[in-house]
Amino acid sequence: MWMNVERRRMPQGIRDSWVDLGASETGYENRLEQRDTTVEQLMEGVKGAAEGGLMADQLSLTYFFIEHAGEAVFWLSPELRFVYVNNAACVMLGYRREELLDMSLAEVDKDFSLEKWSEVWAQMKAGQALTMTSNHSAKDGRIIPVEVRANYLAFDGREYSCAFVRDITERKRTDERYRSIIEDMHDAYYEMDLKGNLTFFNDALCKLHKRSREELIGTNNRDYMDAETGKEIVSLYKQIYDTGEPVRGVVWKRTRPDDADRWFEFSASLIRDTAGRPAGFRGISREITQHILDAEALLKAKEGAEAANRAKSEFLANMSHEIRTPMNGIIGMTDLALDTDLSSEQREYLDMVKVSADSLLSIIDDVLDFSKIEVGKLDLDPINFELRRSIDDVLKTLALRARQKGLHLGSHILPDVPDALIGDPGRLRQILVNLIGNSLKFTSEGEVVVHIAADSLNEEDALLHFSVSDTGIGIPTDKQDLIFEAFSQADGSTSRRYGGTGLGLTISSKLVAMMDGRIWVVSQPGAGSTFHFTARFGTRREERRSDEITKSECRGVLEPVVDDTGRKPSYHVLLAEDNAVNQRLVVRLLEKHGHTVVVTGDGHQALAALERESFDLVLMDMQMPEMNGYEATAAIRDREQMSGGHVPIVAMTAHAMKGDRERCLESGMDGYVSKPIKISDLFDAIDGIASLRGPDLRVRAPLHVQSDTVFETEEALSRVEGDLEFLLGLAASFLDSCPSLLTKIYGAIASRDGPELEGTAHHLKGAAGNLGAKTVCGAAERLETMGREDRFDGASEACLKLTSEIEQLRVALAEFAKDNGLVLVPRP
Repeated sequence: MWMNVERRRMPQGIRDSWVDLGASETGYENRLEQRDTTVEQLMEGVKGAAEGGLMADQLSLTYFFIEHAGEAVFWLSPELRFVYVNNAACVMLGYRREELLDMSLAEVDKDFSLEKWSEVWAQMKAGQALTMTSNHSAKDGRIIPVEVRANYLAFDGREYSCAFVRDITERKRTDERYRSIIEDMHDAYYEMDLKGNLTFFNDALCKLHKRSREELIGTNNRDYMDAETGKEIVSLYKQIYDTGEPVRGVVWKRTRPDDADRWFEFSASLIRDTAGRPAGFRGISREITQHILDAEALLKAKEGAEAANRAKSEFLANMSHEIRTPMNGIIGMTDLALDTDLSSEQREYLDMVKVSADSLLSIIDDVLDFSKIEVGKLDLDPINFELRRSIDDVLKTLALRARQKGLHLGSHILPDVPDALIGDPGRLRQILVNLIGNSLKFTSEGEVVVHIAADSLNEEDALLHFSVSDTGIGIPTDKQDLIFEAFSQADGSTSRRYGGTGLGLTISSKLVAMMDGRIWVVSQPGAGSTFHFTARFGTRREERRSDEITKSECRGVLEPVVDDTGRKPSYHVLLAEDNAVNQRLVVRLLEKHGHTVVVTGDGHQALAALERESFDLVLMDMQMPEMNGYEATAAIRDREQMSGGHVPIVAMTAHAMKGDRERCLESGMDGYVSKPIKISDLFDAIDGIASLRGPDLRVRAPLHVQSDTVFETEEALSRVEGDLEFLLGLAASFLDSCPSLLTKIYGAIASRDGPELEGTAHHLKGAAGNLGAKTVCGAAERLETMGREDRFDGASEACLKLTSEIEQLRVALAEFAKDNGLVLVPRP
């Protein structure tokens, strides 16, 4: 009996089109009559009937092809007698040709049902080509699984069935192996037709749905879904059908009256038939109910913990306020009492009360601020203020404590730091009092100095860099992260010896974050500490000089602004650079030479900045996200075609290969500076543009230097004009960025993404070059070249080499810092 038969009508005149059929169940039962012709007679009949048709040699060639075909060929009479068998049929079954021609198919095929033969013959005669699987018996008793493709032929008044037979023993074994794997899978595997009805599945699906195979076969998943979920699932399978692309990680909820709601995750893909047409879907499913319940429980626990924490913080805030109010009364009345006539003993007692009350009030203030931060009620109050006056006020407040310990307390504010700011001077004062107060507390001799520099400046705001350095006891490396945590100090004995709650630095770090900055420390036990923090403030526009107004109106003409004291020319520079380390380096160099700098992170931002204001010069990085330097330069030059003028543009790139300089200049740039940036090259380019001011300007490109040196100390220091602390800050920033860059490089290699590999390696090479890290640059350049050439052989080994070189650089930098009495700490 035939099962699961798919039929297709053959095109008129063509009788050898094949389609897939299902498997058969039973074999032949009776021996049939002798054949009534031979293939030789058939061929002779063809020759005789071929009026103007095939030539004899063509027929012979056809006969030769059939005889030597790789598949067995059977010609059968309507009574299933063998009329012709080719050599492959004899080899497969182990019979001689004469033996087979004296047999019927019933003696060979053990599965075909004789009762169905008339139906199959009628189907073939009606123009259907059939494909089926069966089992043939060889002469030696072997059972051979075969695939049979059969059709009907009529010629010279006679009828035949022609069949091509293929041994599928290996395919059967493979199918069985895969079926065994599927059955042993922990996850549920299923197949279904295009309507979503299950046609095949493993035992895991039965267990998943708590149903037997008989109960599940033919059912549809939508039977267990609510209407909305069912609609979404149907939409997903339609997407798979339309695009041919699989879906993964889809989560749905099963609702069934005889069971609790359960959650499942599935991935599914399209099944195609042998003609490549969609035939159904297959997928993997697993239950994730417990995972969902755990996540919900975790969320509830988190919300509960947050609510409890808020309640605790609100309680602390209320209690701190209630305590602080009477404390103010105690302190105030003590002050009044101290202004009266007192005996020496009374004054001593009241002085002790005053000191104790002040200490207690400081603790209460810390707790109050911390609790406000916890409940999100601590806000900044921005106002206009003068930075230098605020710093003086802070130092005056703490000067007495410094004098009492014999310490020098001072400050150093760079000239380019703006004074007229918009921000919260009270909170800035609080941060500085905490940091300076700690330095005074932990320093027994030497000095405490406040340094202030500008990390970035523009017309809207300024990012200022504060540092408080001391010559105190220092902080062990393993404790440096701990000190910013609430109620923590570097040593448990610290609070006993020096006092304090351990909240000051925690509060300071929160306030710094609110000011769009960050805080970190560089320290070494016995050699003092330097606490750094950055904070962003608004800047107030001050009245501009007439010569500056003239300069800004002359768009594209580089004319320096010279002040009345005869300083060197200063330029208003636009820096387009996405690398944070490079940004800090270039800004620092330019500002130390009296130039003002506006920083942008990509080409789009650079174009926007040029729309807002005029610049004397543009320093343009070539490799930037969104819009690179070449594209940005082209857009600038296109605008200038319409508006006139010409703003000088100097290319900055870590590319130092042949043709790179020419490409930059041909794209419309006026100068070229190779990374790692050298001070002389940068200012030569600026001075050259100032004197030439034209598109024909050519700036010498430095030679690409190969070196096996891990860290070129003198070269690195020369790039930052000998500023050791700034160099170590750059190094810390670079090392902090390396893990994410290496992850991107590994990912690009795994996905064979050449442009991503080239761009990320280029980015890392440029940053490393600023440190004189020649071996890191060399390793990164190798990967950059591989990415550009879309070549990945050996890329993984090259990435491991780069990782190793970065680690060697880290060790070398740490040793360099140690030799100079400092500790290299990656920036948080």
